[in-house]
Amino acid sequence: MRSKLLTVLSISLVCGFVACTVSGPTNVTTWNCAESSIKGSRTYLVDFYRESKDTTLYLISNFHNTGFEGTDVEVKISSGKLTFNRPLPQNIPTTSYIIKSGSGVVNKESNVISIDYVIYDGLNDIAFHVDYKR
Repeated sequence: MRSKLLTVLSISLVCGFVACTVSGPTNVTTWNCAESSIKGSRTYLVDFYRESKDTTLYLISNFHNTGFEGTDVEVKISSGKLTFNRPLPQNIPTTSYIIKSGSGVVNKESNVISIDYVIYDGLNDIAFHVDYKR
């Protein structure tokens, strides 16, 4: 009887711990990015993380090919439109780049996201267009 009670308590504690740690970004998906500007074109991968508490909020990791660690940019996707969730201009964390403006659209099938944005690189404003595809 005592071992059953300890087993039930242990399982309850583990389940409670797991339930408490499942907040924040979830549901990571990797997308192919094709980016173009007056500087040329390049392709790279980005990760989208959906916020578990608000399903319209996403973090884009490796935005503007700046790396996967600490460079997340937060966006809101609602009714087929993408907006940057923080006031612009905003710094891309751990970089010297500043996002000055931008917005995007999601296609009906939700497999292509197109964004036009302007980045200040420390010297100039540069307009970019990206298509994320999965």
